[in-house]
Amino acid sequence: MRQFIQKIQHHVYLIGLIMSLFLVLLCEACGRGSLLLGLRFAVEHPFAFSFDVFIIFLTWSFAIFFKRRIFYYLIVITLWGAIGITNGVILGYRNTPFTFVDVQLAKTGLDVMNNYMSQVKIITTFLIIALIAAVLILLFFKVPPYEGKRSFKKNLLSMAIIILCFTGCYQIGIKTGRLVERFADLNLSYKTYGVPYCFAVTLVDNGISKPLSYSQKTMKGIEKQIDTVEETDAKKKPNVIILQLESFFDVNHMKNLTFSENPLPYFNYLKENYTSGYFKVPTYGAGTINTEFEVLSQMNRDFFGAGEYPYKSLVQNKNKTFETVNYILKKQGYSTHAIHNNRATFYDRDFIYSHLGFDTFTSYEFMNDREPTPNGWVKDKILTKEIVKALDSTKKKDFIFTVSVQGHGEYPTDVTEFIEDPKITISGMEDEERANKLTYYVNEINEMDQFLKELTDTLSEYPEDVILAIYGDHLPSLGFSDEELENGSTFETEYVLWSNFDMEKKDEDIQAYQLVSRIFDRMGLQSGVMSRYHQYYERQKSKKGYINNMKLLEYDMLYGNSYILGQTNPFQVTDLQMGTLPLTISDVIKNDDGTITITGDEYTDFTDIYINGKRIDTEFIDEHTVKCEYDIQYGDEVQVVQGSKKHLRLQDGDIYYY
Repeated sequence: MRQFIQKIQHHVYLIGLIMSLFLVLLCEACGRGSLLLGLRFAVEHPFAFSFDVFIIFLTWSFAIFFKRRIFYYLIVITLWGAIGITNGVILGYRNTPFTFVDVQLAKTGLDVMNNYMSQVKIITTFLIIALIAAVLILLFFKVPPYEGKRSFKKNLLSMAIIILCFTGCYQIGIKTGRLVERFADLNLSYKTYGVPYCFAVTLVDNGISKPLSYSQKTMKGIEKQIDTVEETDAKKKPNVIILQLESFFDVNHMKNLTFSENPLPYFNYLKENYTSGYFKVPTYGAGTINTEFEVLSQMNRDFFGAGEYPYKSLVQNKNKTFETVNYILKKQGYSTHAIHNNRATFYDRDFIYSHLGFDTFTSYEFMNDREPTPNGWVKDKILTKEIVKALDSTKKKDFIFTVSVQGHGEYPTDVTEFIEDPKITISGMEDEERANKLTYYVNEINEMDQFLKELTDTLSEYPEDVILAIYGDHLPSLGFSDEELENGSTFETEYVLWSNFDMEKKDEDIQAYQLVSRIFDRMGLQSGVMSRYHQYYERQKSKKGYINNMKLLEYDMLYGNSYILGQTNPFQVTDLQMGTLPLTISDVIKNDDGTITITGDEYTDFTDIYINGKRIDTEFIDEHTVKCEYDIQYGDEVQVVQGSKKHLRLQDGDIYYY
């Protein structure tokens, strides 16, 4: 046995080639759903398949530098096996493959794991991970190290040759078109170039590459175009609300499918009576924050790396800021608010929003009366009162960016486990599991449709002017194809511009990054670099240069020298307040039973009492009352704090001295 182990450790390259072939087939079989389809990929795309083998072989080859080669082999097998299996699992839950960005989003995934997997599956998953880790540690100490000679110079030379050949193959692949450097369609790229190559590209491809034509002179030319749209204050200053609806789209656009009743009667009414059109989004099935990024920044996410989430790369720098709708409207005297009926830490919004210029952020930890959907998300109807609270919170005009969550998956394969008697049923879909998922989904968006009516009815009576923009962030993870949809694109939802005052109906199809400029048009507002850029091209018959110049602008403001802003960055990180209104203490009452009762405002079941800086177990009574056991004494410092249970950015409330 010892001799066999020594032989395996000696023949690094031979074993590596065999295992690399096996691992590529494993990755492709998991991603495509069968070994046969994995083999078909090897036949139909031989260069891409061979290069995928070369990628894994390259990582394997470094074993020649180590004595504990078996342990290194197992690390490589575990990592690439995990990538392939994880890709297959993720494709089962959503319609986009596994990328390195998902590794960066691991914390966010853990936060919402309960919404996708049962407790048994979660426990099993972590037990398997723990078992693999334990086996690796055991083998590290138990398997004998390589006892043969190791020539560092010889090994270094052989690795240099391998890397040189690898680089040459890559260049041949790029020049012949058998490989690509950037992905226009992530799903198609994984099918065409394979999991190892595509995952590796998402690891190294981040940010916006410097355009060849980028220079101060080029930016001056673009600035002259923008300056033809003269900067002006808004002629009309309504409150502006943008409502991003989770996985929301009009299912009536699906071909050969019928419903027992229209799931979206009110949304259809809105489309018929207010400005509307198709809404091109940068993602499908997942990636909410990329649509959000495009809307708030008015920038095109397509220029970033494959599968990249700017919220997880660009904005993670603690000092990074850039132009957003918030900063533009602040110059017009607006207060800016974000509302989301999900965890504040989801996609790091409790950190990110201060870099986007928001004044306040109300997440579900700051909401009362939360009602869950059958799969565990908070229903959207709670957002109506939160939006009105934000409108009422200041004397200024308000910009409110609201993100819903009710339409989120995972959608059940057996709908009766969640809904005994679905209000809306479907017919025309043969796949029973998919039909069950869709049945659950349409009943959830039917409730979202009712929420839209309740919201607009409420805003119709609001004493100030309001513009409300409504759109879906992406299609749901239900395996749609372009052929199943009337509009022929899985990257299009729809939008509506509603108002409680007379506003001309002007239907047009737009990109997500064009929404804010269209709202500004209605306000008579010409302000901000990206807004005026879009407004300039909207007025031109020819759109020549629109996309290329947009990339130059984005690179200049995000990564370049900020020529367009006079080589300065005027945007400051805000002191983000969690919750629309501050926590207050009006009174602290010492009770005879050894407890204290605190009264005030804005309490939820996430409110904690701190006495002399120490957290005390807190009982939530109602939004004005919390209680705890404590023998309070004269001079004790009492404080209410919101959000500490979920490790999110806290709101420190009033301090009261008893």
